Amino acid sequence: MKGRVLILPSVRKGDGLGHLKRSCALAEQLGTSAVLNIPESSRAVRELVKSCSAECIWGPPPDKGRWDLAVLDQRNSDKTLIFRLLDRGIPVVGIDEGGSSRTYCSYLIDMLPFPDSWSLPNIYAPGFLDLPVRKPMKQGEICSVLVTFGGEDPFRLTEKAIGFFIRRGFFDPSMMTAVLGPLFSSQTIPSNVNVLDKPGNLKELLPRYDLVVTSFGLTAYEAAASGVPVLILNPGRYHQKLTSLSGFPGIGVLKPNERKVRKFLGDPDLLRRRSVVPVPEKNESLKDRINRIRTHPFPGCRVCGKKINPAIGRFPEKTYFRCSHCGTVYMERFSKEKGYGRDYFFSDYRKQYGRTYLEDFEHIREQGRRRVRAIKEILPVSGNGKARTLLDIGCAYGPFLSAAHEEGFAVFGIDVSEPAVRFVRSELGFSGCSVSLEDFEPASMCNRGTFDVVTLWYVAEHIERLGAMLEKISGFLHKGGVLALATPNGKGISGRTGWTDFLRDSPDDHYTVWTPGWTKKVLRKYGFSLRKVIHAGHHPERFPCRRIARRRGGYALLSVISRTFRLGDTFEVYAVKQDG
Repeated sequence: MKGRVLILPSVRKGDGLGHLKRSCALAEQLGTSAVLNIPESSRAVRELVKSCSAECIWGPPPDKGRWDLAVLDQRNSDKTLIFRLLDRGIPVVGIDEGGSSRTYCSYLIDMLPFPDSWSLPNIYAPGFLDLPVRKPMKQGEICSVLVTFGGEDPFRLTEKAIGFFIRRGFFDPSMMTAVLGPLFSSQTIPSNVNVLDKPGNLKELLPRYDLVVTSFGLTAYEAAASGVPVLILNPGRYHQKLTSLSGFPGIGVLKPNERKVRKFLGDPDLLRRRSVVPVPEKNESLKDRINRIRTHPFPGCRVCGKKINPAIGRFPEKTYFRCSHCGTVYMERFSKEKGYGRDYFFSDYRKQYGRTYLEDFEHIREQGRRRVRAIKEILPVSGNGKARTLLDIGCAYGPFLSAAHEEGFAVFGIDVSEPAVRFVRSELGFSGCSVSLEDFEPASMCNRGTFDVVTLWYVAEHIERLGAMLEKISGFLHKGGVLALATPNGKGISGRTGWTDFLRDSPDDHYTVWTPGWTKKVLRKYGFSLRKVIHAGHHPERFPCRRIARRRGGYALLSVISRTFRLGDTFEVYAVKQDG
């Protein structure tokens, strides 16, 4: 991550100091690029931040200043805050985000287990927890007990737990130690119970004890990693559910359940087994992950630009959203951009199709001949006898240019790959230039202001600023000119039967997911009338009942079904430009 990172922890009443501590540590690790934003303060908050070397802004999030990323560690973030950040074009990373705002975060990192009702994160990484080196679980009798419920303990669980264990005779008061956090209200702790008042680094003290009583959270994991058994008393059902998901031994909500306490204390082996929570090896840190995140200068819908949209699919390097305004399914990628050099058409192409692009040249040209025939069916006949002009955007090594030239078109190709365009010019003898669509100016680059046909074969999904580029393409065409394109189909058999897998397997440079219905709508917006859709890429072997395909006649049957119900995984679009 190159740029400035705004880190916004929760310091709300009832949330304790854990979010703030984690945010301070992250800010220090990120160094001068990170700035803490603390919306409100108390003496304890100011003391904790004072010990942090990172820059800090007090009060509401700043309306001015360039922030490349916002990191929210708030448990239940305010939607208004997230919407404000997104509307300014600032991608939002949510850490263990559990509120309704979760779906709107650009990127989600979960370190703690999450309920099934939560949407999946981009990554689930318990290895990001700052845990001590794992030690073997302690054996023997319990002679010392640490009771700690965070920096605030608004439900007075410290007082309740200690009172319960003493009254029921589980532990002598002298065996117990209470941790008093900096935000504690007055609590009644028996005088013969040891007290730790605002300890500096509790994690280092945990191995001194034989048992830790706490609520679900980082301290429970730290204790387990330190080899100390834990008992979990939670402030609410939400934390209790997380306790159950993690496997920790829970003893109740708001007050200890005596039956559960006796169960675990009466069976030390069970207590120790339930306290060993598997945490993967730390392959990277939270700081490393934040630094790896790359953001795009134009976040939001690729067509209309709306920036606040719900996520519909999350993966380690990308998130898919559905625009709530125009319905576009688009992707924001957080990894390094993919290039289109020699590997793209050779080794990468061979991995996907079993041969290089040039080895596939004749097959692609034959497909091009069919596509040219489809274009000619809807293209008005030229009345002046001149060759009709065709621009192929993303022409690669020119097989479609060759097919169109055979049919009498005056062709011109553009592609971002310099080696591909060099081949088009030197080996095929066609006009072309290596340039992006965004930078292409036909009047100066090919002495033409407009064309009769513009084509994009498996290119449109690669265009990041799709709306702006469709508007530009419309300007390239005469009235009545043809726009033709091919693209993967989100309503094909793969998308219909395995939407999550379809998104996961979509190439990381496909910024939009197209469907025939959405295509008609978006093309109409930019002045095109859809004339023909051809469904291609039929794959009977991808049907859920693919065993049928292996039977005699089964493949043919599923092929008929695929074509009849238009379930091909790709489709071609042929549209005509209307009056401007």
